[in-house]
Amino acid sequence: MDMETEPLLDLTNFGPSLDIAGQTWHVGVFEGEAGPLQLCVITTGIGLANAASAAARAHLVFGENLCAYMCGGTTGGLGAQTSVRDVVVGTAFTYSRADATAFGYAPGQVPGMPEQYFADPALVEKARTALENELLLGDCSAADRPEGANQSADSNHLQGTGTVWFGQVASSDAFITAANVEQMRKTFPAALGADMETTAAAQVCARAGVPFISVRAVSDLCGPAANQDFHIDGEVAAAISAQAVRALVARL
Repeated sequence: MDMETEPLLDLTNFGPSLDIAGQTWHVGVFEGEAGPLQLCVITTGIGLANAASAAARAHLVFGENLCAYMCGGTTGGLGAQTSVRDVVVGTAFTYSRADATAFGYAPGQVPGMPEQYFADPALVEKARTALENELLLGDCSAADRPEGANQSADSNHLQGTGTVWFGQVASSDAFITAANVEQMRKTFPAALGADMETTAAAQVCARAGVPFISVRAVSDLCGPAANQDFHIDGEVAAAISAQAVRALVARL
């Protein structure tokens, strides 16, 4: 969405935008840790097909020069321990509505495809280093987090940020609500974030051999507890995500 793209446009000076099949592309140069990087920000539109088509076009346009592909913006907090303003760095990605279990496939697995897709390990480590340098380190006991999830603590530099989590993201073409959140948590106990795009982009990148990661901020909770704040303005969450993306891109 434009709301999610807008804060990313502060990363550098971009040239005139391009409209490609209804998606807006912004291209500029960013000074990374190892030197200047060509940076492209794409407003994909909502949904799995839009996300997949944008990732595929980026691969076709940039070819072997596409060193990394990232999804940013907002996400729903699916993990029971997540809160609004948290950042979820996706390390594994699955489809929460894909169900071929009757034929022996795992929940979330599309027939003929892997059970889940994974972020590039080098990008995950760069994200961990970048965000740990921006954050005060904290701790979360194993009993308080799903398997495979890791946590960093509250931010002094990423303004307004809560906790930074590393773990699974579940994507689908439907919102997760109070009516189905407990079933989703039972089926995908490691999932921290829920959105409508990321896994489709991860699948395209996995097939194309493009390093992938997602960095999103929680704007809404899928199943909030009675005493939890369950919503913040999407613009606030998008700005938090953009700050985290900047910290990561600066490490490339």
